[in-house]
Amino acid sequence: MPDIALETFEKVDLKDALVLVAFPTTGSASSIAAHYLLRHLDLPLIGHLITPEMAGIMAVQDGRATSALRIFGGETKCRLDKGCPRIYLVVTELALPPMVSLRVADAILQWAKAGGAHLVLSLEGVVRGEGDTTPDVFCASANAEVLKELKRTGVPAMERALIGGVTSHIVLIGPARGLRTGALLVEASRDHPDGRAAAALIEALARVMPDVPIDAKPLMKEALELDDQIKRTQQAAQATVAAGVPSQFI
Repeated sequence: MPDIALETFEKVDLKDALVLVAFPTTGSASSIAAHYLLRHLDLPLIGHLITPEMAGIMAVQDGRATSALRIFGGETKCRLDKGCPRIYLVVTELALPPMVSLRVADAILQWAKAGGAHLVLSLEGVVRGEGDTTPDVFCASANAEVLKELKRTGVPAMERALIGGVTSHIVLIGPARGLRTGALLVEASRDHPDGRAAAALIEALARVMPDVPIDAKPLMKEALELDDQIKRTQQAAQATVAAGVPSQFI
């Protein structure tokens, strides 16, 4: 397969940095959380990844055309288990084909390894059980030391789950490449964008990165408004169906 090109628009210093990876997963929780971080921390666009399979789609931000696979980041003191002077965030809103997602994950790992990143952390959503209204957050890592460090922040370890795609590749392949990698896993709704889960993910990140001024309250407010809107729409749809009106008119 053709190579994936990772292009940066300026000099990037990955030494001891935290690299967050947020691709669309269950409930879009990781994507919502990522965009909140971008706004809240004012992280600039610094690069993108170009893959032939996705070359037919571009993103535009402030007039600049890039790949839909974008990299943001810069100086933000984030103190993990040691000094962390910078945060970089790799995001996309597109669901990538499985083989493309694995090649993209591999390109991210190579970039992080070459630059001396301290930790690569993937943000992931898992399906929340029916009737469960609390989006709990868990951690996972193939590296015992990273898992211990994440648990020390108050984020419990995930007892059992099956995770695929970018997160599994990053968490499993990273240590074999000499990288410290892990994941934060949030329980999210499979049926709609889950702002509550995104807010829970932000709160967990605030514990993992205690020096970063992250406030999940504004996101929670947005989440509650979104949930109320969804509930009203669902109730209206159910009432209309019960009245015998064809679904195309809902």
